[in-house]
Amino acid sequence: VKAVAVNSNVKYDENGRQLYRYGTCQDITETQRIMDDLIMARRQAEESDRLKTTFLANFSHEIRTPLNAMMGMAYLIRGAGVTPEQAARLDKIDLSGRHLLEILNAILDLSKIEADKLVLDETTLHIEAVFANVVSMMQERAHAKGLWLEVDCQSVATPLLGDPTRLQQGLLNYLGNAIKFTERGHIVL
Repeated sequence: VKAVAVNSNVKYDENGRQLYRYGTCQDITETQRIMDDLIMARRQAEESDRLKTTFLANFSHEIRTPLNAMMGMAYLIRGAGVTPEQAARLDKIDLSGRHLLEILNAILDLSKIEADKLVLDETTLHIEAVFANVVSMMQERAHAKGLWLEVDCQSVATPLLGDPTRLQQGLLNYLGNAIKFTERGHIVL
């Protein structure tokens, strides 16, 4: 099947009488094929994006449910009374679980960013608390490598607004890389 573009015009004299008609015919079969391919590729990309979103939503649910159950059980065990050593282990389970939940949220955030649907929080930032959370999650990793973590966090006179979760994710990433690539000494956050 051939695709043809037809263009026709009429030439008039100064009195508005038709003098003649002229036109062109152009074979646009290849152009039409390319356009059809682009439309199909776009539909496939949209379907792929929809499937990815569905997968991530299901993935998130399937991981969160057992993870929350494990963290809940650790909480219940702690409430039943444990030794200090057991409490420290339960703290590590809880900290690791919260960190895994944050990783899951980061994966979902990437999907939201791609879909232009990520909304940043704009709440009062408690910088000291964000830094403390980050250090508590990474302290053991640093100590395992023989590294010392130092926090240089000065109080701010004016309240800051921002997204504490995204700030914490960024700091965890920076600190994780610093620990990974530092052989000895200390790291200042």
